[in-house]
Amino acid sequence: MTDQLSKLDDSIERLANLADELEYQVAPCPASRKRLVAWLADWVRSPAELEVIERSLPELPEALTSAYNAWIHENVHP
Repeated sequence: MTDQLSKLDDSIERLANLADELEYQVAPCPASRKRLVAWLADWVRSPAELEVIERSLPELPEALTSAYNAWIHENVHP
């Protein structure tokens, strides 16, 4: 159980770092931090995909920045 919690903590921290980069490069998120991290977790979908994105930092995938822009405009500001 402790190992699972450690993995979850690590994953949340990595997603939070990606959220920081999105907000810095694209636009601040008007939603809560938890909501942004949850959206990223859903968008990224796997630890392997997160690793690919992290390796390309500070460059963000166009698909991610486009999806983020759409999300903050459509879902956060309906």
